[in-house]
Amino acid sequence: MVSQAYPIKHRTSAPVDSKYAVKRRGESGLWAQREEEAIQMARGQRIYGGLRTVRRNIEILMQILRDREYTAAFENGKRIYLFNDIDWAATQQDNPVYEVQVTLSGGREADGASRDPLRFAFRVDLERRTVDPGGSGMIRSNTMRAFYDESRIPPEERRGVAKDTEELVRAAQPGASPLALDAASKRYASTYSHAALSRVAEVYGLTLVSKKLAHVTSSVNDLLPGSAAPYQAGAQPVPVSTSKTKTMASASGTIQYLLERGSGKERRLTVRAPSSASPAKLWETLTAYDRLTQYVPDMLVSQREGQDGAAVIVHTISLTRLMFFVFKINLHLRILEHPRQNRLEFERIAGDFEKFSGYIEITPDPTGTRATTHLTLTLVPKGFVPQWALRSMTQNFLLPVLDALRSKAESY
Repeated sequence: MVSQAYPIKHRTSAPVDSKYAVKRRGESGLWAQREEEAIQMARGQRIYGGLRTVRRNIEILMQILRDREYTAAFENGKRIYLFNDIDWAATQQDNPVYEVQVTLSGGREADGASRDPLRFAFRVDLERRTVDPGGSGMIRSNTMRAFYDESRIPPEERRGVAKDTEELVRAAQPGASPLALDAASKRYASTYSHAALSRVAEVYGLTLVSKKLAHVTSSVNDLLPGSAAPYQAGAQPVPVSTSKTKTMASASGTIQYLLERGSGKERRLTVRAPSSASPAKLWETLTAYDRLTQYVPDMLVSQREGQDGAAVIVHTISLTRLMFFVFKINLHLRILEHPRQNRLEFERIAGDFEKFSGYIEITPDPTGTRATTHLTLTLVPKGFVPQWALRSMTQNFLLPVLDALRSKAESY
């Protein structure tokens, strides 16, 4: 037992105008050449009650300006040039106090003259760790309106036409996938019109798109006639195809594919892909959702969107083929991982199918050095799709994905 005990003394920070604080703020050598720190502090400052950072808000403002450009091209076939460059700078004002300036520039007027830049400013106090509106006159007014007025928070939601136009323009850039451009062009024309596609192609100088417009574009409904009789509800599962498909370079063996008919429009698909990779490597490759586009062919987007309890929400956009046509498959999946069992369960929460759910399971061989990936999928397409077309599209969609996954796992 302690012979003498003293009460714990609570230490409080010195007031901002204490002798220590005044002396510390006056030490010029302590605060010199800290421009980068001031910029980072301004970027990370939370606004709108902590909902957003200054940096994120600027990104949203730039996206809004780009969307105005895309919308103008779509609506009236005119190219407007708003701001396309962001510049951050900091100037020391009074020892720990810096003014951080943000300048949006690169715009042009209708006559080709340079557009006046848009400027914001923040007063950053490195000693007190505060960020406040800075500048004066119009600069301060711009800053207050764009970052501190909670009645005018810039929205993150984007218009569908702006997103689709951006996707089309990006798909037409040099070095982009020709399949992606073909799919984006067809989707744009079917969603809006060939006239809208022509306007955007002319505004942004999309030569390849303009050339494609010279040819007749058939729709999938023309290719897949609706005169065929739909499957009857309650039909017993009947195997309709079994194919061992030789895929891209791999000494691990062929991928086996089976498509069965279920009740109503349901189809049950099973795929078995042997691999010389270990279960751990296959699992690591399979669950690297944000990196799948690096090695899976024709996968345009694969990214985590968030969490739903223990599950992960993943958004994917892939291309598939049917004869000489290319189609895009857009899916938002809820994925539940079971690492100990090497099992992954997934289900569609939004996207191009009415139902798209199943599981992937990795089973090792007795030695533990090889493994087989089993995919079981139940799907229901939107509208009527003949069996032969669904079989062809799912083969062209899923088999390259599994082959790329095992090839990547085997390369480690």
